[in-house]
Amino acid sequence: MLSSTLLVCSLLLPQGGDAGVQGWELLPPPPFGGLQPPSISEDDGGEVDPGAGPGASGGGSGGDGTDANPGGSTGSEGAGGSFPGEAGPVGAENGRPPSPFAPSAAVSSAPTSGTSGYALELDLWPIWWRLQREVYLTPSPWPLSPTTGRGFALAGDDAPGPSVTTALAQGRLVPALLEALENDPSSVERAAILLALARIGEEHPFELGPSKLQDLLLTALADGNRNVAETACISLGVLGRPAALSPLSALLADDEAGRKLVHGRHVSVRMRSFAALSIGLIAARTSNLDVARFAASALRENLERDPGPSPDLHVASLVALGAIGPIEDARLCDSVALLLLRLMSSRRESVEARAQVPPALGSLWPGLGAETREKVLRTLLDGSLRRSERDLIRQGCALALGRIGDRGESDASRAVRRRLTELASGGDQRLRAIALLGLARVVTRPVPPGAKAQAGPQGHALKDALRFLERRLGHARFDDEAWIALALGLLQHGQNALGERVGSDIPFILREGMRRAPSPTIRTAYAIALGFTGDAKSVSALERVLEEVDPDRRALAAEALGMSGSPGAIEPLRKLLEASEHRPRTLASAARALTLLHDPELVERLGRIRERAPGSFAGQGVTRALGLSRHPDAADTLLQQLVDPRATALDRAHAAVGIGLLAQKERTDWSALLSFDLHYRAAPSILLGSDRGGILDLP
Repeated sequence: MLSSTLLVCSLLLPQGGDAGVQGWELLPPPPFGGLQPPSISEDDGGEVDPGAGPGASGGGSGGDGTDANPGGSTGSEGAGGSFPGEAGPVGAENGRPPSPFAPSAAVSSAPTSGTSGYALELDLWPIWWRLQREVYLTPSPWPLSPTTGRGFALAGDDAPGPSVTTALAQGRLVPALLEALENDPSSVERAAILLALARIGEEHPFELGPSKLQDLLLTALADGNRNVAETACISLGVLGRPAALSPLSALLADDEAGRKLVHGRHVSVRMRSFAALSIGLIAARTSNLDVARFAASALRENLERDPGPSPDLHVASLVALGAIGPIEDARLCDSVALLLLRLMSSRRESVEARAQVPPALGSLWPGLGAETREKVLRTLLDGSLRRSERDLIRQGCALALGRIGDRGESDASRAVRRRLTELASGGDQRLRAIALLGLARVVTRPVPPGAKAQAGPQGHALKDALRFLERRLGHARFDDEAWIALALGLLQHGQNALGERVGSDIPFILREGMRRAPSPTIRTAYAIALGFTGDAKSVSALERVLEEVDPDRRALAAEALGMSGSPGAIEPLRKLLEASEHRPRTLASAARALTLLHDPELVERLGRIRERAPGSFAGQGVTRALGLSRHPDAADTLLQQLVDPRATALDRAHAAVGIGLLAQKERTDWSALLSFDLHYRAAPSILLGSDRGGILDLP
């Protein structure tokens, strides 16, 4: 058994269905860029062994964190006593569905790149997209369905449509999850239920006072199964109660109070790292200055300690600070920034930690004083070009410049735009990609209110960037074209948010580029870029990408169609949904796109697919899609599966996660606070992909 696969690493996007991605949800499709690990095509109906990776071993109990008794469940947890993620034969021939809780053999055997444990090339744009997409695929509330049968509200009709109400969430869903937790579930079910409860939260989710759910999670920190205990730690952050900051700080410090919480002689580095990230998740969602001060101080204290042999603790604290963003305490914000500048120049720090410093500084930027800002800006401008600096650190500096710049005419803004333009034209492909995306965001970022006096004719910055990107596209290298297309899409997305239109018809440029794209990889990047634009005229062009042979490209095209916002995209997406019964990844993307478009038939169609494929990994994909629909009609199906004694433990765990997705308290998933604009090339395995799973691999 994998020694510690975090809860449900890609739970609900099972491993055996989609060709090219036989592993975790956040891994990009292998066909992009030509790296193809061994796998069995979904069209062959094959499955891969999810437990044959480097972390797989035989079953066990006790000190290794596994369960001695997984709850007596059947199915994938095995009539023969095998657990999710355990090595062994998997496939239709023995009736064992693939476990979605661990990297597959295919993923594990592929060469790795960077520090994240990702088994595929980190320069591929689909990894970037999968870390950004929660922000762009967040659905709006369901409207009342008009008599036309479309899922769109009639003009002028502001009446709310069906929704997962507090009464449904707190009156039915939460009690059902709590009851399931009391019925001696397997470890994988316990972990799934804890995360689902944290996602849903309580009736007043972010209050400062005590919380029964928080107490439940604190108790689970001492669970004998390491997966459950780690999930409980993360769930405290997902829950978002400020009262959890004190115990999380104790875990992070590995002090006596923290050791009591885990009933151990010490708190593991992995658990401490998750505690740091949870501190960031809590503070990022509160406007209470005292909460932000407490969180920032706890993270600063951790950064002042010796990092030890692992980069995880300091990287987690830096990413958490980046999630919190500017602190409305200038003295504290400046002191944290000055500490980070020292860490960045310290050779005692790991390269991964030093590379995560610039993005954290970029997030703190709005709260810095003038003198500290000058130091930070000089460091970022110099660090992005310094040839003697490590590549990961230069990339971090470029990423940070994309966070601090805006479209104004201050000296700092102009310097940032010049440097990003220079980097986007330079000789380093990774820096070019980061700079292209950063430039598109900078020139569409409004000038902060306090800087209005310095702002000049802001439109010219956008025009200059658009001309630059058009020139780059006209002479694009093969490895740049996808990134330039994405940058153009982001630029149009920013223009839409500003209510402006400057210069060329970007959707037309992207449609023409997609038509002439030299490879399927680049064609699909154009599709996502067109999705950013929200252009209804592009639906027919995007439909053609649905005809791609590779299911992962069809999934990406489906997401692009969902972002288009056009009712004309509903019918082709319905066809894709029906054709993806045994392709759970594609099915989930099609369902998510139909949720964006408010297809009134979505839940009914998913129910019919579920009836045709009960208990299979395709059925588990339907369960995820039902949760992502955010539609109250999905509740009954998920609740039935949660308590179905004939279902496997994995199926019940999938149902728990689906319930959490269905009724989550926030429109945008919590994971976006950590994944959006992440320096993923410098992300260790606590964040992304490894044989044990990272926080962003949770479903």
